[in-house]
Amino acid sequence: KNGEYIGAFAAYGYLKDPEDKNHLVVDGYAADVVRDIFAMKLAGCSLKAIADRLNRDGILSPLQYMLRDCECRQVVMKEPEADAIVLGELKRKLRRVLDEEELRLEKRADVLAAGSRVESLRNALEAAKKAKQKLFEKLVDREIERAVFLERKKGYDAEIGRLEQEISDAGLAERIDRDADGEARERADVARSFLDVGEMTEEIWERFVKGACVYPDGRIEVRWNFGDEME
Repeated sequence: KNGEYIGAFAAYGYLKDPEDKNHLVVDGYAADVVRDIFAMKLAGCSLKAIADRLNRDGILSPLQYMLRDCECRQVVMKEPEADAIVLGELKRKLRRVLDEEELRLEKRADVLAAGSRVESLRNALEAAKKAKQKLFEKLVDREIERAVFLERKKGYDAEIGRLEQEISDAGLAERIDRDADGEARERADVARSFLDVGEMTEEIWERFVKGACVYPDGRIEVRWNFGDEME
């Protein structure tokens, strides 16, 4: 109630004041990282794009940054001090995966509701072919000169060729999107299936955790084993 900080550890971007444990000061390095993250998000970058950029730049995660100078001991499955923390961190990661994939699927649903691009292109192709046929009929009925026919036919042939190529390209793109949608649903299903578990199990540990380090003060660093299914 006095506005004093009483947490065990300072949030990322801050340090505990060495002269007053209940007062926080700005950590210049981490604060710059936080500003960069906000700038990338405001610029429209996805969470994955931001994470990829930070990884490329060699930026440590908040936990890794906090533990960078610590000594630790390895822990294995079922050490009581590890279970709750590891499971909690895993659920946060899975919730992020689920949120991202559900957002992707919602956006795709909106696109599909607006209509297929392939269908629109096929309608345009059919119209171009009908126009070309009418042009031929006008030539037969001598309503236009042959030179005019050849010139207009050349334009229709080019338009038909362009539309056929676009239909092929758009069809391939839609197939790729459908495959990506299937992968997104699989990732979302995997994330959803583990969000409600109440305790760590051998299956969860072996599937998602490479290992963990318990530090003398009780902190834990987790090394994840997320496969392609969750990337």
